[in-house]
Amino acid sequence: MSSADVKVPSPQSSLLTTPVGEKPKRGRLILSGIATVILVSVLILAVAWFTVTERHEALLNETEQRLTLAAEGRAEVLSTWLQATVGHSSRVAESDFFRIFATELATADGDLSGATLRSDLPLEEGEDPIAVPLLEQLPMLERILTDFTVSAGFESGYFVNLNGEPFLATAASMPLSESAKALATQAVETRKRTYGLPYSAPAGLLMDFAVPIISSQADPQTGDVVASLVLTIPVAAGFAKALEPPPLAQPGERQVILLSGEGAFFSMAPGAFELSGPISLTSSLPDLARGLSFAQRSGVTTDEDVYSLAVPIEGPSWWIHREHPVRLVLAPLSDYKLAALGIAFLLLSVIAGLFVALWWRVTSYHNKALAQQYQDLAARIDAQKRFLDSITASVGEWIALKDTKGAYRFVNQAFADALGMDASELLGQTDYSLFPAATAERLLISDQRAQFSSRVITVSEDLSLPAGKRTFQISKIAYPPQEDERGEDAPPPELLMVARDVTEIVAAEKRREAAIRQMVTVLVRSIELRDPYLAGHSRRVAGFATAVAEHMGLPEIDQVTLEIAANLSQIGKLKVPRAVLTKPARLSEDEISEMNRHLDYAADVLRDIDFGLPVLETLMQMHERLDGSGYPNGLKQDEISPRARILAVCDVFCARIEPRGYRSVISTEEALSILASNAGRYDSTVVKSLKSVAYSVKGEKLTAELCF
Repeated sequence: MSSADVKVPSPQSSLLTTPVGEKPKRGRLILSGIATVILVSVLILAVAWFTVTERHEALLNETEQRLTLAAEGRAEVLSTWLQATVGHSSRVAESDFFRIFATELATADGDLSGATLRSDLPLEEGEDPIAVPLLEQLPMLERILTDFTVSAGFESGYFVNLNGEPFLATAASMPLSESAKALATQAVETRKRTYGLPYSAPAGLLMDFAVPIISSQADPQTGDVVASLVLTIPVAAGFAKALEPPPLAQPGERQVILLSGEGAFFSMAPGAFELSGPISLTSSLPDLARGLSFAQRSGVTTDEDVYSLAVPIEGPSWWIHREHPVRLVLAPLSDYKLAALGIAFLLLSVIAGLFVALWWRVTSYHNKALAQQYQDLAARIDAQKRFLDSITASVGEWIALKDTKGAYRFVNQAFADALGMDASELLGQTDYSLFPAATAERLLISDQRAQFSSRVITVSEDLSLPAGKRTFQISKIAYPPQEDERGEDAPPPELLMVARDVTEIVAAEKRREAAIRQMVTVLVRSIELRDPYLAGHSRRVAGFATAVAEHMGLPEIDQVTLEIAANLSQIGKLKVPRAVLTKPARLSEDEISEMNRHLDYAADVLRDIDFGLPVLETLMQMHERLDGSGYPNGLKQDEISPRARILAVCDVFCARIEPRGYRSVISTEEALSILASNAGRYDSTVVKSLKSVAYSVKGEKLTAELCF
């Protein structure tokens, strides 16, 4: 079939004649097309990324293997040469003759004038050991040492005592340098062969190393070190062999020998035969003990980034360090990336073209449908706005929205009516233009708390309005609500405020509190009429208890609870027999049991009274003790509320400083001392706060009211 036989309908006619029921199908088709394009695009990019990443890893693995093989080969060459060269030192360091000589010298504390060299050969009975003065042996020892250094290829040699001073040297040797003395001391301390840094000399590139000399009378592995042998060797040939480029080296690869000494790192490059440095390395000497792993880092011989590694040399703190610039290692990757991205871009272009064609086909219908949706949405938004406006206009609470500068940008009609203004007049004004300055300052503080918090902040505020002073409960929250606490430097958000007139509620609550206080006063007077010793006791306990609670930072609701509970603490004694209540002598066991029932009597009297506060709970626990020795339920520790602990301490304190028929009063100091010494029964924190209150102006006034 030819292309001329295929009839393609025009997009316009197709869309205009599309039934309404076909709209969801077209929408699903477009979504499916978009999802397919995205999926295929992600797949193409993922394949391109995977191939580039795989090529990148292959280049790095190849570079690591090449650098590792080359560095290990050069390290083996340098290590073999070094061990073969310095190994000759054992012929002298382990020689019995030189060990005996060093041992005798160490025994004589370096004084050669009277020191002798005694033979260690077995003696016949009665035979004296052969003693030869050390001074007579020095020429022969010097000749032997000189012959050894010449035959072993060393430049010079020294025997150094424990103080770091040479006592024997090869012929024509230069004075021993301070660095060589330090090597000798280090060899004595570590009992190991130590190596110095190479240095240039007229004879070429030289290096000092030191070998410990073990006492002739001890095991070579565990004996005391009596001296050290310092030898100087030429190292130019060994370094030149180690720094020869390996056959597999790539252009741009560089190789150096890293050396550690004198608290720093140095390097030696091919052909230089002199130290460069000190150089900075990110790794410390202990970290480099096992070598430097393959990684990207700053170059040792250049400022550019390189891939590098280092292989340690056995013995000294030396490493064969090889590096290859990153730009050269990854150069083959650039062409590969361009090819992969070009193919990916070509495929994405084809897919994008197909998607554009599909989009063009359905765009006309989509635009019409979208316009209708916007029209419907605008109608719904307008209806919702009218609905919300009718709600905000009908509610009695104030509803307002402040901008970031505290200016009102929305108020409902209730807010405007309360201020006797139109809502439009309030827009743009602040609290400072609507209320007195002091009121505006308080409102600003609560605004700031709400703006920098994710919680609703509620405050009570008396506001002066045209109709008079009214009390409002105002709730504020950041708008839109903040998910987390905002930092101090963050700009403040807008603020949504809802205020409710609670003037009548507050007045009713105050009347209720006044009625409760009057009732409490009447009950207290009834108690004091029965027991003259209780006159003023409840009021005094209430004064100390509320002061202690305030000193400890308890909320106001707890202070009010303590005041009421303290005033009613003796109410149960109305039902205690008068003979027991006013008995001038100490009570018997039965009378104490009867007296302790006053809490049950108090519960019977107060159980049906709604204080709106945990008054009865606090009162019922005031005679409980932390160690469980109290009554009526034997509560312990955290089972006793903080309010009851305060009431218990203050009740005992006031009882001790007040007169009773069977005992005299004690001083404030004595009463506080008794409470402090019974920390197992009374809360020590409360006792400390009571002490502070007792010696305050308020406490002294309460104490001064006692009548004796």
